[in-house]
Amino acid sequence: MIAGSEKTQDDVVSSNAIRFKDVQKVVSVGDDDVEGELKDQILDMVEGDTLSITVVGGSGDLAKKKIFPALFALYYQGYLPKHFTVFGYARSKMSTKEFRDKKSERLGCRIDLHDDTQDCEKIMEYFIERVFYQAGAYDQDDGYRNLHAALQSEEKGHERANRLFYLSIPPSIFVDAAKGTSIGATSESGWTRVIEENTKDRATES
Repeated sequence: MIAGSEKTQDDVVSSNAIRFKDVQKVVSVGDDDVEGELKDQILDMVEGDTLSITVVGGSGDLAKKKIFPALFALYYQGYLPKHFTVFGYARSKMSTKEFRDKKSERLGCRIDLHDDTQDCEKIMEYFIERVFYQAGAYDQDDGYRNLHAALQSEEKGHERANRLFYLSIPPSIFVDAAKGTSIGATSESGWTRVIEENTKDRATES
């Protein structure tokens, strides 16, 4: 389910009447089509733009088992732009290195695309180098402002910085996270889009 609007209009997510001031598109997706929906949102990137993908709830099981493997699969198949970053945002305290180590455990390459195992390992290594972690509360605007600053530091040098947020969180904290994302972390130069996880098997709180 996709809701599109002009940048000056309000978007409503699910039944919660959450106002996204600068979000141009909101998508609700089941966990059985994570890779497909991510690809659909990325394909209209303009050459030269940078893309920042933030997984809110990034330390949870679903992010580890499905979302990050899906993102790597898209990169492996050439769908991510040349300049991109992937951020995990969650309450758990950990370093970027610790986060990278956890996420790399579930990544894998498709043999039919690259015959050389060393080539696969190099591709995985580059992808992991573009993964970062930012700890913060889901219900405090300051956490999202800190995330915004971290995103900006990786977006320097690009005229347009597009941002895609994947909300992999339980329903009980969805409203707070959506508001914080809208208020504190939308892009100032490109589009901002949100993918809402619409599944009965939501990730555990992280």
